[in-house]
Amino acid sequence: VAEGGAVTETGSTVATSEQTASEQTAGEQTASEGTANEESGSQAAAAPEAPVRATNEVPTAQDDFETVFAGIPAAPAADAATIEQLKPQTYGQANVDSRIVLRALQDSWVQVRDSEGALLLTRVLRRGDSYRVPDQADLTLLTGNAGGLQVEVDGVPLPPLGAIGTVRRDISLDPVSLLATEG
Repeated sequence: VAEGGAVTETGSTVATSEQTASEQTAGEQTASEGTANEESGSQAAAAPEAPVRATNEVPTAQDDFETVFAGIPAAPAADAATIEQLKPQTYGQANVDSRIVLRALQDSWVQVRDSEGALLLTRVLRRGDSYRVPDQADLTLLTGNAGGLQVEVDGVPLPPLGAIGTVRRDISLDPVSLLATEG
């Protein structure tokens, strides 16, 4: 409170030296009249109540939708390019003789290198994406989410390469080696 007034615990202002005794008395009378009106049960203008449904009237899904979402604009329509990006992608489609397919069960970062260290693929495979591994010797896999990948050899799914979120390095992408670790 400005100018030296103090506030009591109930929130009313204590009179300052600038207030006269009559101003203080008038304020106290108004406050006590309000208390008396509350005690006697009289009410000032009440706030309007929300409309109430009849007890036998069941709200419809459309009623609830309109009530909950009134005033919220609709989401913009996605264009064809955005929709296409959201579809699962198949990488390495040119590898028609591929025996190994990496399929993402969860988003998984993968990197495939050849024997000389050249990158053949480095990317995040999104859930549903797949990569057809070239049918060539000495390829290795590095992944940041071993449990998020399904490895298939000749169409046969293999056990997980590790737990979800586990980083695995230097996994041989040789079909014979992968099938040997299956059993």
